[in-house]
Amino acid sequence: PETDIKDLKKGYISLAVREIVDTALAYNAVIAVEESVGTREKTFGIDTRLHSVLVDAIQNKLTFLYDKKADALEEGGILNAYQLCGAVVTEKDRHSKFQNGIVFFVNPIYTKNAAPKSAFIAPKALEYTNLARTKAKIKTIKDIGIEKDMLYFDIDDKMYEKTYSGKTEWRVWAGGERRMTEKDDKLAKGRRYVTKDIGEVFKKFLTDNGIKLKGDIKEQILAKDDKRFFVTFVELFNNVIRCNNGYGEDNFIISPVKDAKGKLFDSRSANESDITCTDSNSAYNLAQKMLLTVDAIRKDKDRTIPTTEEYLASIQQ
Repeated sequence: PETDIKDLKKGYISLAVREIVDTALAYNAVIAVEESVGTREKTFGIDTRLHSVLVDAIQNKLTFLYDKKADALEEGGILNAYQLCGAVVTEKDRHSKFQNGIVFFVNPIYTKNAAPKSAFIAPKALEYTNLARTKAKIKTIKDIGIEKDMLYFDIDDKMYEKTYSGKTEWRVWAGGERRMTEKDDKLAKGRRYVTKDIGEVFKKFLTDNGIKLKGDIKEQILAKDDKRFFVTFVELFNNVIRCNNGYGEDNFIISPVKDAKGKLFDSRSANESDITCTDSNSAYNLAQKMLLTVDAIRKDKDRTIPTTEEYLASIQQ
């Protein structure tokens, strides 16, 4: 028989809610959810509207929770049910009401784009506007150099928005593969997606344009006056600092910042218990925020969710 798509989604959500609630009870745990997705992008595999429906359903389930197998008057029975949430807090109110019983509404800022192992947060992507402004922005890069045949960029607070309160001094490496686009006149859109080693692509681009990979590389770049050169430079640099690559199920994460062992994290070669994709990275960092929240409340019951500054300081220490 034909089944309406909305009924299928409702069924899946019901199963998910049951699994989440059972897990919370089994481990005496709290539940952390994003207070608001804010975009139409997929988050944890579901879109914005379904995310809100799921969060509402979890709260609704926890307002009157009982075990069908328990005796009516037994703890957890239908006449002695658990109430682990109050009335459902809808999406528009979750920012001001950060908690509803055991459900916490966590601000998702800097959870998806914090690189595993290093907690690197990329600055705002460069944008080509005109030659003078683009050169001025590139000039804020502290240094561009080569070490063991790998291109690197030293950046600091001059590359970040003033509203950003986390660590700003980083050495980012043009290493590992990136999902990027390249020209293809055979396609209607004129470009196609490819996965290439960003370091090799960047170095070839520089040498093809007369930049010697020794001496003061930054000054050699700033001496150029070709618009096409800087348009491509901006595109490649943005690929270097971008951690999330690919779309849908075909996504992976590469950190441009080396970890304590001197390696660039690549989710495709990570252990099963480690970060394996952008969604698992979001979930991990959301949990990190939740742990910080629980710790803060234990120390001071009147505390609310830690600030963004406190969260960044915690993961970037």
